[in-house]
Amino acid sequence: MSYYFITFSAILLFIFVYIGYKSSKGINTNDNYFLADRSLGVVSVSMSLLATQLGGAVILGTADSSYKYGIYGIFYSLGLSLGLVAIAIFGAKQLREKNISTIAELFEKEYKSKFLRKLASVISIISLYGILISLIVGTRKLLVAFGIENEFIVYIFWSILILYTVLGGLKAVVYTDVVQIIFVFITFAIITAYYFFNKYEYIQFSLDNLFNSISNKDKALLTPYIIVPFLYVFIEQDMAQRFFSAKNSKTAYISAFIAGLLLLGFSFLPLIFGIAARSIENIPVGSSEMIFFFISTSNSFITSIAALAVLCAIISTGDSLLCAISSNLTLDFKKKSLSDNLLKTRVITILLGFFGIVIAKYFDNIIETMLLSYEIMVCTLFFPIVFSYFNFKKSTAFAYISICLGIIGFFIHPKIVANLYLSISKELFCIFISFLSFPLASIYNRLKAS
Repeated sequence: MSYYFITFSAILLFIFVYIGYKSSKGINTNDNYFLADRSLGVVSVSMSLLATQLGGAVILGTADSSYKYGIYGIFYSLGLSLGLVAIAIFGAKQLREKNISTIAELFEKEYKSKFLRKLASVISIISLYGILISLIVGTRKLLVAFGIENEFIVYIFWSILILYTVLGGLKAVVYTDVVQIIFVFITFAIITAYYFFNKYEYIQFSLDNLFNSISNKDKALLTPYIIVPFLYVFIEQDMAQRFFSAKNSKTAYISAFIAGLLLLGFSFLPLIFGIAARSIENIPVGSSEMIFFFISTSNSFITSIAALAVLCAIISTGDSLLCAISSNLTLDFKKKSLSDNLLKTRVITILLGFFGIVIAKYFDNIIETMLLSYEIMVCTLFFPIVFSYFNFKKSTAFAYISICLGIIGFFIHPKIVANLYLSISKELFCIFISFLSFPLASIYNRLKAS
């Protein structure tokens, strides 16, 4: 396995660095760096949107959930796919037409508050950074699962990611996303063909057990796996950054729709292999069922390209997160125009990347870190952000009250649910109580006027 893995890795990493170097030509402002001159077309935007969402959670998470719950394991991927289609219908076009640079900027442009913009940016940074750290941890665990226990390999992959992101900004991220997605799709096509023509009994086993579950968990408890990613799509800075960079609003919504359909179609592959893993006995506790299935039933070539494909999916999300966090820090807290010192921007991106690698050494639980990161932003910012898409007069008080209610809901949710015997997710609970922002803001504005 090591021979194939090292060879293919070296080729891909060289391509990524070359793309970063070529993309750096002509970049002289933060507008070039973070928004690619707002000139990206449908292919670039749709592939980059797909790469941003098609990370380790979609591949490994869908496979592992499908191992337990059968067809219901696709819920997480379904949530992301539906979110992309929904934002294509309402959201992508509106975001592009507002001609802004970050999601947090909505609070300054729509709610007339520079403080709220900075607050929203801080929340976004915390949320995105938590996801970034979970991806770095996931990279380490993935390589260990495939028998690659050298920590230096993790550092190499993430250092290369930081390098090409620093060099070329969003253009480098988008173009490497295209390469990564093509590689992931081709790899899983080869893996599927291998099992279809050589070991079809595993495919048949998976189809026969598609609707069977080996877990007693109530299917209703899986609904947050759809709801949370669906909601998060509407407020992600790394997602919105693609819409801001599209050459026009039509490109933005067409790209989101294409990405949603491709993501849903791809998700059935880890679903099939996750269920097929049930045919393997004595899977080690804590390991990925799909990974162990590949190791147990295929050859070194299949195992190597599978490992690299999952790794590519992880870093395709990682570079998007790093670029998005850097844009929040640089643009939402800037004191000059978008033509700020580009060297300063690149230094910030480098520090963010390597600081994430250092912090990741002290984290171990991927899912909990990622879900908490999702919850923080959805609970506090979803309601005012989505409300800002509408074109009518907005109140600063409304935004303040909505965020405060979201923060309150985030902390009181466990006690409320326990005392009232409710089965509502924290995200939906916070969104529901955020509706109180309307009457409370109206009362406040009337008192202020009188």
